[in-house]
Amino acid sequence: MLKKLKSKIKEKLLLKNNQEDILAKLSMSSLLFKSYLPHSKSSLSYSSIRYLLNDIIINNRKRILEFGGGISTIYLAKLAQTSKTDLKIVTVDHDKVWIELLRNILKKEELLKYVELIYAPLSYNNFAIGNNKWYDADIIKKNIENQKFDSVLIDGPLAYQKHIQMSRYPALPFIINYLNENNSIILDDTNRKGERIIINLWEKKFNLNFIPLNPLTKISFSGTFFNIK
Repeated sequence: MLKKLKSKIKEKLLLKNNQEDILAKLSMSSLLFKSYLPHSKSSLSYSSIRYLLNDIIINNRKRILEFGGGISTIYLAKLAQTSKTDLKIVTVDHDKVWIELLRNILKKEELLKYVELIYAPLSYNNFAIGNNKWYDADIIKKNIENQKFDSVLIDGPLAYQKHIQMSRYPALPFIINYLNENNSIILDDTNRKGERIIINLWEKKFNLNFIPLNPLTKISFSGTFFNIK
């Protein structure tokens, strides 16, 4: 009986998530693309992308930093183009082939000027937990220099297996001094155990409060902000 109840609850949540994604995609339909945009299980959900774009427009974010590029990168760049604002996206990824794929799509869409793509291989660093690797911090520092960011999206590196589930922890300790006073921090895949542990550690260490945008993604706000949901 309990197993059937859990199954029904899971089905309802899945249906709700699918509905949210459909509504989100419809609300973003004014952002037209020439190319097919690849979207998979590992991609940021359309619902999460919509909230990210909402935050940028509603809370006037100008500098966005992404750890892990993908379909979100392309939507962010398209928003920069269509909104005609001074929006700049910096995207860090460890996969050189993936970066080139993104670069080609952005070029076809005439969006490349809005995005700085940084190739940073995975390496050991002082912020990591255990033997997990993160993006090469020296390469990132060299590229971003003294920039300050209004929003950070953390959707990489890969962390879907148990032995690498804490891989995304270094993102916040690294970037905390590069954030403006008014900022947002978004972590994807918060339905997984590793990301839940990471959020708990971040909240305690940096006195933050992460709230759910949907079952897969959470956000923390600092400073003044308006509601994005």
